[in-house]
Amino acid sequence: LDLQGQENRFLKKGSDQWQVLQKNQIIEAGDQIMTGTDGFVIIRYDAMSKNVVKINSKSKAEFHSIEPTDLHLEDGSIFNILDGLGGVGYQISTPTAVAAVRGTHLPVSYDASTGAFYAAVLDETDSVLHEVEITDLDINGTQKELILAEGMQIQTEDSGQSISEPEAI
Repeated sequence: LDLQGQENRFLKKGSDQWQVLQKNQIIEAGDQIMTGTDGFVIIRYDAMSKNVVKINSKSKAEFHSIEPTDLHLEDGSIFNILDGLGGVGYQISTPTAVAAVRGTHLPVSYDASTGAFYAAVLDETDSVLHEVEITDLDINGTQKELILAEGMQIQTEDSGQSISEPEAI
């Protein structure tokens, strides 16, 4: 765990007091991270930095599970470089959608104040599989599944809107 900025906070599962996040902090299932206006947190899954997650400034995320990773983005944005985690699964959920990552570069953002969601698959990896499985969770509880391929993006403007059909970046 690497970090930058002075306002990054950490909430241990079962606690109600936010603490200052420390470099190399151990994160467990149920723990939360909140980044400040000038901060970000980088989580590296390997020594060569082929699999990296960056929780950007002004973001709040909770780790539902560590392995396989299930990261719930409550607000803000996360950038993922995942170039082959092997058999380990990885997904990012928001209140409006779930992105199951399969070896790619993936920016995901969610604005809690409006419900706007954004995800894109960038074509910058050497990975064999360049796609993300998206499950849209609309306001009526209906699920719509789609595959977001390399060079494509999807978005919503508010929480009552279904995710758009994939379009070129």
